[in-house]
Amino acid sequence: MDEDLDPGSVPAYARIKHTVRVILTGDAADARGMRFVIENVLDKILNVRKREILAIQDYPKRRIYDCTFIGEGVFLDAVMRIPKQDDPRLKGIQIVEHVLDETKLIVVKMYSPFVNQREIDGFLTAYFKKVEFRGKIMNDCGVWTSKWRYQVTCNKDPTLPGGILLPPARFKLNNVCGDLFFAGMPNFCRRPKKTTEQQGQPKRDVRKPAWGKAREEEHPPQEEVKSDFRKKTGRNAWKMNVSLLEDLQVLSDFINFYKDCRRKDLAWSCIHECLPCRAFQHRRRMANTAVCPREGCQEPKTVYHLFWTCFYAKREWTKILPLVKKITEIKDLNSAAVFYGCLECPIRTQEIMAWKIINCVKAALWNARNILLFKHEILSVNDVLALCFSDMYQYFLLDKKYYPLLARKWYFNEWNALL
Repeated sequence: MDEDLDPGSVPAYARIKHTVRVILTGDAADARGMRFVIENVLDKILNVRKREILAIQDYPKRRIYDCTFIGEGVFLDAVMRIPKQDDPRLKGIQIVEHVLDETKLIVVKMYSPFVNQREIDGFLTAYFKKVEFRGKIMNDCGVWTSKWRYQVTCNKDPTLPGGILLPPARFKLNNVCGDLFFAGMPNFCRRPKKTTEQQGQPKRDVRKPAWGKAREEEHPPQEEVKSDFRKKTGRNAWKMNVSLLEDLQVLSDFINFYKDCRRKDLAWSCIHECLPCRAFQHRRRMANTAVCPREGCQEPKTVYHLFWTCFYAKREWTKILPLVKKITEIKDLNSAAVFYGCLECPIRTQEIMAWKIINCVKAALWNARNILLFKHEILSVNDVLALCFSDMYQYFLLDKKYYPLLARKWYFNEWNALL
C-alpha cells in the first residue's frame, strides 16, 4: 500500500503510455470517487475534457485512478499542468505520470540542400540519447524536400516541464537555418497575435508553452509589420526593374490568403528573391555558374528569369493565358501581376482566383526546375500544365463544396482542351 502511494513507485508491468495516476489521500478520500477525479482533478487542475479521456482504471479500495488519454499531445499538456506538491489544490491528491514517451519520430528541415547529414547527426546527438536515421522525405514528384526523418530517444530532466529535454525548434548549422518538428511538440510564437485582454475581454488562464515563447511586447505592432513588408517588397521590385502599380496594398492581403503553406512560401520567396536558383547559389559559391540550365538559354537563372523571361516560362504563360482571361476577365498579365499580385479584375473574387492560378503556374514551373536539376528530365509544356491543373483542382473542389456558384467560374470542363 505504501509503495502504491509513492509517486515514483508505479510498477514497471503496470505502466501504460499516455497515462497519469491520481492517488487520493487523507480522511475524506473514502467519500471521493471517480466523479470527483473527473470533475475536480482532470477538468479543473489538468484542464482535460471528457472527450480527451480514453479510459480510467479505478482501484477504489486503494484510492488509485489511472487515467489514459487519447493521444500524446493531450498527455504532455496534462503533465505540464501538474502543479507542485505545495499547491493548495493538491490537498489530499497526488498526481503521477506512469511513463514518459521518450522515443519520438522527428523531422528536420534544412533551408539548404548542401548540408551534410553528419552535421545534423552531430547536432541531434547533443540533445538526444539515441539517434537513428530513417530516410529522406520526398514530395509528390519524387524530389527531395531537404527534409530528414529521424527516430530519437529523449534525455530525462525532472526539472523541466514534462520531464524530458526538448531540442530547439529553430537552429543554425554553418549559417544555414533549420527547423525541427515532432508530434506533440509545444506551441511557440510564430507571429504577433492579439490577446483577449486587448480586445476588452478578461484574459484566460492559458498555460504558457515550455520553450520558444516570445513576449508580446517584443513584437512590433501588426500595422508596422505590414507597412515595413510593403517597403521591402517595393525595394526588391525596384532591383528587378519591374514596373509596379502605385497601389501595392494587395501584396500582404494576397500573401495572407494562402492556406497551402507550400504555395504561400513560394509566393513569399518570389517577392524576396530568396529561392535557391542558380544565380542565388552562385553568389554564395554554391554553384559553378549562374547560367540557366535550359538548352539554348544563356541568361542568368534569377527568380525573375525563372518565372517570367525564360522561354520555357513564356510558353507556359502563353498556353494558360486564354483560360486566365476567361476566368478572371483580366486585361493583361504582366510581371507585376505574376510576382506581386497587382491585378486589374472587375471584382475582388476574380482577383483572388487569378492570384491562385498564377501561383499554381509558378509552383508547376518550380517543380519542373527541380525535376530537371535532380532527375535530369525535361517536362513538356503539357506536362507542366498538368501539374498546374492538379493544384488548381484543389481550389475547384473547395469552391464546389462550399461555394457552388463560384465553382462554375473555374470552367473545369474546358481544362482538358488545353492539354
